[in-house]
Amino acid sequence: MLKQFLAILPIILFNIGKRPGSSLVTIVGVAGVVGVVVCLLGMAQGFHRTLAATGRADHVIILAKGAPGEATSNIPREMAARLLDNAWIKKDAAGKPIASREMLVQLRLPERNGMQGVVSVRGVEPGSTTLRPGIRLLEGRMFQPGLPELIVGRALLNRFPGLLLGGRVRIESNVWKIVGSFASGGDAHESEVLGDAESLLSATHRNGFQSVTAALESPEILIRFNASLAIDPSLSVDAQREDIFYAARSQTIIRVLTIIGITVGAIMAAGAIFAALNTMVAAVAAEAGLIATLRAIGFKSLPVLGAVLTEALVLALMGAGLGIAVAALLFNGSEMGTTSNRAQIIYTMRISPALMMTGAIWALVIGMIGGLFPAIRAARLPVAEALREI
Repeated sequence: MLKQFLAILPIILFNIGKRPGSSLVTIVGVAGVVGVVVCLLGMAQGFHRTLAATGRADHVIILAKGAPGEATSNIPREMAARLLDNAWIKKDAAGKPIASREMLVQLRLPERNGMQGVVSVRGVEPGSTTLRPGIRLLEGRMFQPGLPELIVGRALLNRFPGLLLGGRVRIESNVWKIVGSFASGGDAHESEVLGDAESLLSATHRNGFQSVTAALESPEILIRFNASLAIDPSLSVDAQREDIFYAARSQTIIRVLTIIGITVGAIMAAGAIFAALNTMVAAVAAEAGLIATLRAIGFKSLPVLGAVLTEALVLALMGAGLGIAVAALLFNGSEMGTTSNRAQIIYTMRISPALMMTGAIWALVIGMIGGLFPAIRAARLPVAEALREI
């Protein structure tokens, strides 16, 4: 059986070039499916990677009890001050807690393409540089506490021309100056603007923070930290590990992009299967004489079926290669923007080897379904009838 299959296969594959039109239709159809699926799943993975890189296992983020996110949280100033006195928060060399009381302001600013975008301005305390050592200045300088100054995350620079060094933005009735830009290892903070929390509270006429982020000696201390909060009924807050908090934020977007990718891919795959089916039916019809001759000289049905099905799979893999190549050349490394919790997160799409393998699997399934019926038809082709058509 194997020898017969290997003998037939080169003959069948050689005939692909004799049908360039129909073969190209199948290849392009499969390429479209693979390209769309790989790109949408690449967006989902890129978004997840950005948010997963934001949190640390030894950091805790504290929100008002029951608040699903920072945007809906409110921690009064007095309560936030008492949280910093917690004994389980890590201290720096001077004995000060490594923590930052923070708040958010949403701004609508014109993007480079003329559309309006949403930018998050995060008010932080001076201790935030110790809390987040990954933040490094790219140009300019750090904002000064007490002054209306801001530094801008790297991911925003190419999208919002008004956030370049020396630019100015209006928050309420105050004008704030851009004094620097920063990078933070590709995490979600690169999609934010940072400024002094007290100055932002004053400018927005608020008297409370939205979150407190603090460093712990180790992730295991979170249990003791939460226990210390529970014994004080006046502290109406919830705390969780920072990495888990940011990873959870990505789940909704990932589910949406994955569902869209699978749904759109399935619809396009139906068309690609139909194209593959037509191509392989035409191929079997064109090669009926060859198949009948092989059967007449002793070749079995199973090797014929395998060879025809392999042709369909080869066409599908050629389509997968084209789709992956186009997706990688045009979109790999592209910056994308997705709104999460009313703020825009900018992330980088990555076409990983795992996604390429996923695209190849989609192509093989399309090729298998599209080629199976013609392959069975070829294997069952009546020898006498086919020989009369030669």
